[in-house]
Order: sequence, then structure tokens, then C-alpha cells
Amino acid sequence: MLKKLLISVTMLITATTFAETVTLDSCDNPQSWRFSNGAEFKGARGKISKDTESEKIALEYDFSKGGKYVSASPKAAIPYGTEKIILSLKSNTKCRAEYRIVDATGRTYHGKTRIMLNGKPKKCSFRVNGSWVGMWGGQKGLKQPKFPLKSFTLLIYGNKTKPGKVIIESCDVVCNAQQKITFDCENFNLNGSGWDICGTWKKSASGPMLELKAENTGTATQATLSIDFPNMGRNHVQNYYLDGSKKNFTFSYSPFAFQARNPNNAYQLLISIHSSNGDYSRKKIILAGDKSDNINFGSPVKSIDIEHSTIGTCTHFSYAAKDQGPFRSWHNYRPLLDMISNAGIKWIRDVVYAKKESDGKYHTNPYDLEWIKYARSKGINVIVLLWLRPKTPVEEAKKYFEAIVMETKDLVDVFEVGNEPENFGFKPMYGGKWNGYAGNGKLDRWVHEFLKYSNAVTDHIKKVRPEITTIGLGAAPSTNFHLLNLGVTKNLDGVTEHAYPFALTPEKMPWGWVMEERDGIKTGDKNCTFVGLINSYAEQFKKIGKMRSLWITEFGFPSYLFNGKNEKKIYMGYSETTQAIYILRRFLLSKTLPIIKVSCQYDFIDDYNSNPFNPEANFGQLRTDRSPKPAYYVIQRMNSLFNGYSYDPKLLIKTEKQPLHKGMVYSRLVKDWDSAKIKASNEVMAFGFASPNKPAQRMIAVWSTQPYNGEASSRCCSIRITEGAPYKEPPVAIDMITGRSFDIPARVDGNDLVFDQIILKNNPIVIKIIR
Repeated sequence: MLKKLLISVTMLITATTFAETVTLDSCDNPQSWRFSNGAEFKGARGKISKDTESEKIALEYDFSKGGKYVSASPKAAIPYGTEKIILSLKSNTKCRAEYRIVDATGRTYHGKTRIMLNGKPKKCSFRVNGSWVGMWGGQKGLKQPKFPLKSFTLLIYGNKTKPGKVIIESCDVVCNAQQKITFDCENFNLNGSGWDICGTWKKSASGPMLELKAENTGTATQATLSIDFPNMGRNHVQNYYLDGSKKNFTFSYSPFAFQARNPNNAYQLLISIHSSNGDYSRKKIILAGDKSDNINFGSPVKSIDIEHSTIGTCTHFSYAAKDQGPFRSWHNYRPLLDMISNAGIKWIRDVVYAKKESDGKYHTNPYDLEWIKYARSKGINVIVLLWLRPKTPVEEAKKYFEAIVMETKDLVDVFEVGNEPENFGFKPMYGGKWNGYAGNGKLDRWVHEFLKYSNAVTDHIKKVRPEITTIGLGAAPSTNFHLLNLGVTKNLDGVTEHAYPFALTPEKMPWGWVMEERDGIKTGDKNCTFVGLINSYAEQFKKIGKMRSLWITEFGFPSYLFNGKNEKKIYMGYSETTQAIYILRRFLLSKTLPIIKVSCQYDFIDDYNSNPFNPEANFGQLRTDRSPKPAYYVIQRMNSLFNGYSYDPKLLIKTEKQPLHKGMVYSRLVKDWDSAKIKASNEVMAFGFASPNKPAQRMIAVWSTQPYNGEASSRCCSIRITEGAPYKEPPVAIDMITGRSFDIPARVDGNDLVFDQIILKNNPIVIKIIR
């Protein structure tokens, strides 16, 4: 992992034989401490403030209206092996100090030590294993606190008639340490709203501590300095308020006061300044544990550095040879192929054309050879679509395609024969229904004519180049099934499927048993699932006696807008965020189905100048102006995270609980799809992936199959990984949409690894489990 490292800070976490005194809190930021007025004894008043003279925090109290004590607790996490908490205290009047500790079980221990303060500075030592005057709650029978400690609290008992304050000048711990976790921390500067912010990392007992200095440049406004720390479900946000009438401020921020410490994680903190007039500035910094270099968090990987991948995208370079028309955005192919390469996409699928030259023979378009060669130089594999046109005699078509196949030797090994015959060429020429089923067990003529033409071309190109992979059909699933039953040539190695959900979620398809009467054949399963459709292809291959691979050469989700006139289109108009999430979910699901060799999203850049109201103009990962949509970065991150990984069926994962609030249960997706109702899915999916290059790591992809709408804050699930117990390092979860990583609790149950409470939002996550 590439990082700019300016300082390393050591954190102590486990007990052993040597002692060390380190700072727990710098005592200069009231927001780093919690105040209590001893609520069981009503009447006490007070607060934690900043003493103007010493610039340290002060615990103020007033018992004139009752109460018994007030208290202050540092928010910083107390290290394992802590023996003593040492405070330097100074009181402006006579008072008494006592303390409490709450341990890992929630048990409270009230210390016997009573320290009298009388206006002079005093160093006060509070033992963790002490003599206790009281113990209650938590695990009964425990005589001493159990680590990790949840809190330490200083209690002040003062004069009933005279208010006072105790200044806390320092807060240190004496602890034993065996293991030291080093966090690499990045110092930084941030300017905004008239403030110069300098962030410097320092060492403390609870881990790295960030010292923030805010300087008024003379034009400062009232502003808020925020630190956003990634957390499962809801991030922790710490705000510091900057008064524009003052010159400067100093704050201390301890990230592990609120968060577990994971040496495998590289936390992405977002530092921002925002003012009431709308000014906003932001900085991203990384807080990386000393084992995080072993973890890939999704840094981009180029296509040439990916050895094997099933991920592809559709391109239209061939249409743009003349730099005109609705596909002219594809003409300058180099920067587009560079972006495809930078996203780690391994496959592209496009048409290639040929022309009869003066020698009377067909030759491949030189422009097509150019972009193919450039793609191959970037490590990108090419699927060439051979577009069948029934008006061209088949013998002439053989010559035409032979030229392309032979002149792309050493460049292209996969050829797709035919494309959506129900839309292009065959049905328009011969007539009939889009699915080719005429009823009463009969098929339309166009289906038979397409099969003869496709078989003839496939046989010929396989004859001239036997080593190539031939794929084809590319009709609707039910038509593909009919074609397979009629007799597809054995020279066809794979079947192409255009798996568009149209208006459904990516786990669903408008194909299933409920469509049998319409199509004259049964496809998919009873619930119209994508997995069911793919599995039914495998069953169909087995039935006809030849197992073939399956190639998803088109699928996608358009991000067009509804305008009152286009609502009857077959495609849903998805938001760009939804498009990104749905493409990701479909790619992840496709990775779990070994029969699928390649899955190509349609398409890389919008066509038709990104016309906002045309579905066909909005399938791209990029808009026509080449500005990326969220989908581009999501696919880039996925390709990096899964580089070298494949589905691991041996990693047995069971979703044990997936409760839903009654307002979150979806009953159907579509009320009427050709007279069929398609039910919604409410399940959580979880699949395991492994890499031979990372034998000590596994990845678990987890997501909710519900429609994306953002209404609910989250849902919860628990999963059990059978025989997962050897993975005892703290796991790391990565939000695949934002790229931010966070910690996720896990426990060992016998030989199983259990995640009891995964809080899922709308975004799929990847959990990395480590030996």
C-alpha cells in the first residue's frame, strides 16, 4: 500500500514484564473528556471547561443546590496492562478526590483512595488493581477489573457552600507492554474559511494522538473543524468549533478513544472545515496499522497487472472510425483505453469491420486493427463480435469474417457470432415474435434461419482458425434454449447471454417458470433469479449432451431521466449511485458462478451524447464528456480487491440471522411483466473468495439484495463461517462504494468464525479475514 508517512506512533496493547509511563490525554481539550454531575444525588452542577491561565482542562463544580460529587472521564482508551492512572491535579479550594473503574464486563469498582486537595498542585496515583470500597454490576464475583477497561473516572467531592474547580494538568498511565503496534500517521495542513489548520501526530497511551492547531489568518469566519472516523454503521464525527473573533485554538484528538485498535487496518480519516456561509474544505489522511501493508484496500491496478479476470465492458470503437454520428465519443480510443486499463478491466467486446479492396478480397478496417493493437498493449483482451446480416449471402459472409479472423491472429482469440437476432437482421427480415415462439410448439421462421446462418459461419471460422474460442447465439434466454434444442453446431464453444434485468434488481431476471406459457419453454427458476437462470443454462447444456461455457456479453443499468414521456420504456431510469451499486452486485454474483467465463457491462462511455432522456444514451461508466460516474471508481476498486481472487466454494458461509423491520419488507418488484408478477428478494448474500497468492487471507463479499432506495438507515445480519476459526487476526471490512475501511467484530465459536452483528447499509462490503 502506497502511503506518505511522516511520523510513526507506537501504541501498547498487551501486558508483560516491563513498565512504561505514557500520556493518556494531553488535558487541553474539554471535548476529550466526559462530565457527570453524579446524577444519583440530585442537585450538583458543573462542567468541564478550559482554564484560561493554564490552557488545561478544569472540572468545575457547585453543590449549593445539592448533590454529592461531580466527575470527569477521559475518552481515550485505556491500554492493556495499565497498572496506574496518574493525574496532576490543582484545586482552587479544599476538596476530595476518589475514582472509579469500569471493566470489560461492565463491573464498576470504586477506589478506596481518598486524596485531599487544598489549592496546591498534586500528583495523584490511582491503582487499577486496588482496594475497593465498592463493587457492583458486570460479572459478579470478580475481585479485580478485567481488561480491556471501559473507563476511568475521577470523582470530586467539594464544599457544599463554595463553588470550585480542579485543574487537570496531565493524565498519564503506567502500563506493562508486550506487543507494540505502530501506526503510520500523516501530518497535514488544511486551509479554509480563513483558518490555517496544522495537524501533528504525537504518541499517547491509547495510540496516536492528533494535535490540531487552528490559526486565524485575519479573515476567519465562524467555522467547524470536523474529523470523520470510519466505523461500522455510523461513523464517529468529532467537531471542534472555531470562533472567528479569536486568533488561534489548540485541540487534541485521540481516534482510539472511540474505536478499537486494529493493526491490519488503514483508517481513512476525513478532516474538513465548513463555515456558516457555505465554505468547505476537506483533506483525507491515512492512519495505517503496522500490518496493513499486507492488506489490499483497493488501490487501482492496471489491466496488464491482472493475470486473470472475468470482468469486461462493451465498447463501440468500430462505430467511430469516421469521428461522426451518435458514437463519435469513441473515436479518440487511446484515452478511453487508458481509462479502461486504469480501472483494471480485462476484457472489451466490440464489432470489427472489413472492406473489399482493389485486390477483390476483404481486409480488416485499419482503424479497427489500430485500437485492437493498442488494447492488447495495455493487457486488455478483446472479444470481436461478428455481426450477422441475413441479406448477405452466407458464402460471402464466410469470406468477410475469414478476413477478420485471420488478420487479427495473435491479437484476438474469442469471436462472438451473431448479436440479438430478434432485434437485428433476422426477425426484422422474416417477421415473427421477439422471442421466436409462434405458439402450439412451433417457432418462427427467423429462429431457424438464424441458426442455419450462425452454424455455417461458426463452422467456417473454426475451420480456418481451429484454436479460437467461438461463442454466440445472443438471443433472449428462451430463444437460446430453443436454438440449443434445434441443434447448435458443436463448433460453438460458448453461449452468449445478454443478461439485462431491465427494471429489476441485479439478482433478478424477467425470466423464469412463470414465463413458460409465453415462451414455449421453461427457463430459470420459480423465483426469476439470475442464479436460477444461469443454472438452468447448465442444465440445458447437460440435457443436449455438450457442456459449454456461458459468456455475458451485455448487461447494464441506464442512468437516464424520466420526463413524463418515457416512463413506459422497458428499462428503469436508475440514479448514478444505484447504477454503480447494481453493476457491482451483478459482477460479484457472476463471480460465484463458474460457468460464466466473462461478464461484460454495457457499455464503457455513454452514446448519443448522453441524451438525458434516452435509455440507450446512459449505460456508460463515463458520460460522453469522459467524466466518470460513480460506477467507474466502484469497478476500479472491485478489480483491485479481487485481483487474484476467485470464488471459494469450500469456504462454507451461512447467513444465520437477517431480521427486517416490518416497514422494510418488500413483496414484489414488478406487478405485471407479461402478465407475471415478480417477487422482491429480501435476503442477504455472502460469498467467500480465496487467492493462491494470499493463502493466509480470505474475502467475504456481503450485500443486501433489496432494491436500493436509501429510505432505511441500515439492516443487520449475522453470518457463520464453518471451519473459520484459524482466522484469529482482527478482520477488516471495506465499503466497496466509498472505499473506506472499518473494523468489524467477530468471535470464535468452536471451529467456526462468527460475525454476530454486521450492520449493512446500502453498499456491498468486503470482509478480509486473516490467519
